[in-house]
Amino acid sequence: MTSYSNATVMGVGQTFAITLSDGSIFNFKLTGTASPSTTGLSAIAPPSWTGAAVGNTAFLGIPNKPILYTTAGGTVNLTMSNISITPPSGGTNSGIFKVVVADAESTNSSESLNYSTNGGNWTVIDQVPPISGSSYPTISNTGTTFTETGVSGTVGAYIVGTQSPSTVDVQLVAGGLQGVMFAVQYATISTNKMIIGGRAKAADQFTYGAKVTSTGTVLLQGVSSGSGNGPFTAAVSTVSSSVPTTVYEQMAPGSVSQLSQYSTSLTCTNGATGSSTSMPTSQAVTSYNFSTIAYGDAISCSFTNTPQVARVSLQKITTGAIGGPFRFSQTNLVSTPANITTSAVGIAAPAAPTAIAVVALGTAVTITEAVDPSFTATSANCTDANAAVTSNPASFGTLSGNTLTIPAANVLAAAQITCTFSNSANPPTISLQKALGGTGRIAASDQFSLSASGSGAPAAVTTTGSGTSVTSSALNFAGSGGSAYTLTEAMAAGSLSALAQYGKTVSCANNFSFGTNVSAIYSLPISFTAVDGDIISCTIINSPGMPSLTIAKSYSTSTTPVVVGQTITYTYTITNDGNVPMSNVKVKDMHGTPTVQISTGAGGINSETLIAPGPLGAAASPDATPNDGVWSTLAPGATVQFIYTHVVTQAEIDHG
Repeated sequence: MTSYSNATVMGVGQTFAITLSDGSIFNFKLTGTASPSTTGLSAIAPPSWTGAAVGNTAFLGIPNKPILYTTAGGTVNLTMSNISITPPSGGTNSGIFKVVVADAESTNSSESLNYSTNGGNWTVIDQVPPISGSSYPTISNTGTTFTETGVSGTVGAYIVGTQSPSTVDVQLVAGGLQGVMFAVQYATISTNKMIIGGRAKAADQFTYGAKVTSTGTVLLQGVSSGSGNGPFTAAVSTVSSSVPTTVYEQMAPGSVSQLSQYSTSLTCTNGATGSSTSMPTSQAVTSYNFSTIAYGDAISCSFTNTPQVARVSLQKITTGAIGGPFRFSQTNLVSTPANITTSAVGIAAPAAPTAIAVVALGTAVTITEAVDPSFTATSANCTDANAAVTSNPASFGTLSGNTLTIPAANVLAAAQITCTFSNSANPPTISLQKALGGTGRIAASDQFSLSASGSGAPAAVTTTGSGTSVTSSALNFAGSGGSAYTLTEAMAAGSLSALAQYGKTVSCANNFSFGTNVSAIYSLPISFTAVDGDIISCTIINSPGMPSLTIAKSYSTSTTPVVVGQTITYTYTITNDGNVPMSNVKVKDMHGTPTVQISTGAGGINSETLIAPGPLGAAASPDATPNDGVWSTLAPGATVQFIYTHVVTQAEIDHG
């Protein structure tokens, strides 16, 4: 009311258009009469005097000049007409507001205040205590009319309001001096900030506040500071109910992170009991529009921000061969990446890796791949699927040996990092070793020559040592993937014994589970085709030859006792239980009266059959001529069976 003109008001009336703090305009026309005519009003700042309740015990620090104060005793009648609220540009006018009238002096004996409205019924908004004592004016309220009748002494004051009137009448009866204060009741919106788990970057700060939804005009804004997690100084805005208002947060200038690198939760509460204004609770938003606000709302909003977790996924690419399981260790991750096995050359596995959360942002992550002798780590690099937010570069990470380091500068909030290790299969390695079993060498001078043929095969090596000991190195070399190799042995020059005098067993293994299968090779020569990644080791074990055969004979007959003309089938089962192959194995059996040796072949012992190939397999026990009663070669551990069919004669019966 700073521009108040008593002459204008008491004359043609004065039109007011008061801009409120939210940009709304409070419009009205004020006209008045005074009796006597010398009684007038002036606009003053609160408090109106030292004994007034308003401005001394409550409603402190009210700016400008909202009080109209009598200049002398008498009666003043005021009419506030054409009351309206104009919202800011683009705002929506809800038509809901509250005009507030307050006793701004002290209503004592012979004094009174009388208010009438064509709006909502008068309601007491506040009862302001006196500066001393506990006396108040007497009041009556019919709804449309509210009256204060003065009492003696130091008194308090009443503040009342009426909803959305177009006309308000006020009568001041002053014995000495009297005053009245006009206002528009506002809602308040308070915004604040909490940070959970610290800032993503030390320089990060947040602004928060309220703004007019339609224009973006900031009503009031606060900013976080320091390294604390809040709450910080609240930004408290007053708004009229006609103005849709948005609470918001954003990163403050100088921050390193983006707001999207934080998860956000907004919760608002309302101190006004019974208000219909809807409040957001734990909403994942960075702004919220209050499309309607009820007068008297006391809204308190808090944005809570938590740095989003950085996550790391791991993939593997192998070239030259598939492989695995590849194993890893790590630092600064909540768990260790799972083992990875590739299923196709040149294709990253797994296709959908598990993302693992980082323990601490801004701290380097290391991932170390366990050494696999079949592969060599050739490269490793990382990408960030959320680089548009984090500003991570297109590729980052440093490989040293088998350890990949993700620099601390790239371990950012909301980072979605995928790191890929690339490994190439090593050329095959082949080893041929010698061992001696039993009593060792037959002759002290006996030594063995180990040889290999195929791409990259070295010259033969000769063993050294005595007895069962072998003091020489194995035949070791790097081969070529896809090449065929043959490993064998011979007696070295100067040996007294022949190789045939030794039993031979072969044991081969491949330490690369995806490579060439050599586990079924038991005899010489050792032949296979190597692939990249193979780690093949074969051992030829020689023991002094111990030729030995066991034989078992059985027969079958249809009746017992036997009779003349009856057929008896004899079965001979021979096993090589020595350690050297046996050649030209046959059965020698005496039969008949007088006894004679049964012939071999047709009409005699024949139908030889290999019934157990032994550890060296059937190929190690070949038979040159079927059904001739002679088995050509019987390998150690193999079993052959012969058949002889005989018809009983009378002479045999007579002989018993």
